Amino acid sequence: GQRLRSITYVSIGAVGGVAGAALLLSLDPKIFEFAVPPLILFSSLIIAVNPRGRMQARQAAADVMAQASSLTTPQGQGSDGAPASAPASTQPMSKDPWWIWLGVAFVAVYSGYFGAGAGTCALAVLDAGKIGPFHQINALKTLIGTGANISASVIFIVRGVVDWPAAILLCVGCFIGGYIASPVTRRIPARIMRIAAVLAGIVLTVDLVMKTYL
Repeated sequence: GQRLRSITYVSIGAVGGVAGAALLLSLDPKIFEFAVPPLILFSSLIIAVNPRGRMQARQAAADVMAQASSLTTPQGQGSDGAPASAPASTQPMSKDPWWIWLGVAFVAVYSGYFGAGAGTCALAVLDAGKIGPFHQINALKTLIGTGANISASVIFIVRGVVDWPAAILLCVGCFIGGYIASPVTRRIPARIMRIAAVLAGIVLTVDLVMKTYL
């Protein structure tokens, strides 16, 4: 039931991805070099804030409250005698706040230009708009990122700037890492993983600041 919203947001993601890729290729490389340290720090801070975990916790709390309400009130009615509402309903796209479009566009441009932490940024923007339950927001985030990344990749390929040996090795590494990492990370508390990722981002930021600015 979210076909129109999905198409719209994927389109915004695709256009933003093209714009981000164009910025990356048209601006002086020095600008990107100087922008990378604060961008990495920005993505580390997003991980530290952990909007995904906060959304999941709120959704779980809402589901529990809804179940508790259904057990203590007559079937199909709320505590005031009115029909019980769903634990988390999806609002129509016409009620999406205007600024959420700008936020999604920014995330898409950021995806095409740099990309680190873009998915978490998209989650934070969509959650702030309160458009629906977590699982739908998470799916929509994936669609936005898909539109932005595919369109940016097409631009990079057409412009002939892809280092194919490196790209292929990265792709192989991602598949192997995704296969190996899953059983390992399941045994490590999420809080520890998040702290490690944030610390790694901060260390990398400091290292790049010293090499770039000093």
